[in-house]
Amino acid sequence: MKYFNNIIKLDSYNILKNINSKNLKNKKILVLGANGFLASIIQSTLISSNKINNSNCKIISVSQRNPYGILKDLLSFSKELKFIKKDLSQTKNLKFLDKLKFDYIFHCATYGQPSKWMQQGIKTISLNTGTLKYLLDKATKDKSKIMFFSSVDVYGELKNMKQPVDEYFQPEFKNMNRIPYKFSKLVGEELCNLYRKEYKTKVYIIRAAHTYGPGQGLNDKRAICDFLRGAIFKKKIKLRDQGKSIKTWGYVSDVVTMFFNIMLNGKNLTYNTVGNDYQSIKKVAKTICKSIPNVKLEIPKKDIINFKFGKDPKYQIFKAKNYNREFKKYPQVGIEEGIQRLVDWNLITLGK
Repeated sequence: MKYFNNIIKLDSYNILKNINSKNLKNKKILVLGANGFLASIIQSTLISSNKINNSNCKIISVSQRNPYGILKDLLSFSKELKFIKKDLSQTKNLKFLDKLKFDYIFHCATYGQPSKWMQQGIKTISLNTGTLKYLLDKATKDKSKIMFFSSVDVYGELKNMKQPVDEYFQPEFKNMNRIPYKFSKLVGEELCNLYRKEYKTKVYIIRAAHTYGPGQGLNDKRAICDFLRGAIFKKKIKLRDQGKSIKTWGYVSDVVTMFFNIMLNGKNLTYNTVGNDYQSIKKVAKTICKSIPNVKLEIPKKDIINFKFGKDPKYQIFKAKNYNREFKKYPQVGIEEGIQRLVDWNLITLGK
């Protein structure tokens, strides 16, 4: 299988090594936004647990688009995985779930790529509020555990914050163009908070930051895949600014390990699910250049990017304070190894 290849399988096995997979035994699991990058790795891990540990997980996957990539491969050989096509932004389309009951609900249908939520403002707000409320009501009634995929965008404009931002940072908001995304995430988080307080709902909020790795295809519009497209097809990476901004990068298997540990055994409400690599955009681009022969890096003398949706702050440094308090630390994949795996996976899927 082209997409669910040995690189994805190895990442899934590594996730299983660092979680209590016994808690997946005979569980019924709902994954919304099933075609997405992180959702695909969640599902590949669950199917791998079925194969390796005889977990017998039953998975319902829902997306507004037909299965493609990893999910399509998984469906081709997994009897435990069932796919349903629905537009989740309209709550009337969720009624088919009324008679179903789940142990774990992953609400990943909340958009991660700016290119998507910029064009789908109304759907973005609906998915983070109306759809979430339906799922919270269902989780409360059925005594399910539910995970809401929020974003580090809720921290607002970080200015030049050199100190890592933890879950207790108080945000400021100035760029009004990003409000449909940021504020709908904040409203969603407050819904989770209220349901946890008033109804004792077993809900978790996760805030990922710049997650990358195998499973992230070349159609992804985020920076790291933009660089990879240029490297593979043009033998050139062209930055749109000086590339000095520093971001927190997390390899996908490390981040998804966090998701599972939180869902299975978490005690807090809110978690930064981030890696430990604090690297500049320029450094990441240079690492991709090293991973593919004869790729040149072009850095403009002045910024040529249109900052309609806000210029990146100089520092986006986050730490997983709540997670690190609760769970033991384990070796994380470094940026050079992680990018090489991302490159190799994409080359395999292209048949190169």
